[in-house]
Amino acid sequence: MTAVVLYGGSFEPPHKGHLHVLHIVSQELIFDKLLLIPNGQSPLKDSVHFNPQQKMDLLSLFINDCVSQIPHLTGKLQLCEYELGTDVSQYTVDTVSALFNLYPNVSKWYFVIGSDQLFNLENWFNIESLLQQVHLVVIQRHVYNHQQTESYLRHLSPNHLPFYQFKNVINPITATDIRRDMHLYQNSSQYLTPNVQHYLSGLKEG
Repeated sequence: MTAVVLYGGSFEPPHKGHLHVLHIVSQELIFDKLLLIPNGQSPLKDSVHFNPQQKMDLLSLFINDCVSQIPHLTGKLQLCEYELGTDVSQYTVDTVSALFNLYPNVSKWYFVIGSDQLFNLENWFNIESLLQQVHLVVIQRHVYNHQQTESYLRHLSPNHLPFYQFKNVINPITATDIRRDMHLYQNSSQYLTPNVQHYLSGLKEG
């Protein structure tokens, strides 16, 4: 194994915006494995909307939907449950260190974030070390030029690894929007993949 992509987040719930990110990553990067890493409790968020089992169920269904639409992700797209095994906030840099130990033969690591997270990285724990361990992959919802991003990352971590920026031409609904408008669970094929929509409809009815 030579390259692994890490894509973390709350995934509450996983939706077509996440699917679109996977499309971009699969088109732009060469990798052997892509790990979806749901957080149990983000250090930068106050609340959790689904319990660990529900998150695992949702993401397992989401992965099935994804590989049906992006066949070459079959066998590559996997769920990583590492951060769901604890009730306390898990820092990304610690998760990455644990995965380095789990996959010692990987030579290149990518870490995917949205551009809305980019200029919040200064609030991440030990961000200087993280940026020296992974190649940051920024999926742009907003337009930032390469020099602007380079200047910011150099400020955070002078010896950061090379980074990548890819444009996201779609402005999808967010997970927050979906949770806010609960009726979307019943009529949400525009926003949710089929199996995720079915699962969430069952939760709402329950």
